[in-house]
Amino acid sequence: PAFTQRYRASQRDLKRKRDEQVQMKRDEQMRDEERVSAAEAASVMLAKLQMTAAVAVAEKATTHNAAKVKEVKNVLGAAERNNRRAQAALAKAQSTANAAVAAFE
Repeated sequence: PAFTQRYRASQRDLKRKRDEQVQMKRDEQMRDEERVSAAEAASVMLAKLQMTAAVAVAEKATTHNAAKVKEVKNVLGAAERNNRRAQAALAKAQSTANAAVAAFE
């Protein structure tokens, strides 16, 4: 009986430790998914803000002079570059999340 009790206690400890590890991996996966969705939301918001700014600059350019058109092109170019950077960051975050999911599975 003493051996059986120790054996059962050690099995319970092993199961508890396994359960804790599984829970830690699940928590990590959820955090990674949250990071990806935050990155996606930030990317969309950034793109919207940049387009809004570009439209505002474009409207100003049409009411003033042709020199502003160049400014609009610069703003749009910067918006496109920033959007590409945001997309790259999003892809990296998704890759990290996918790697975490693959490690979990």
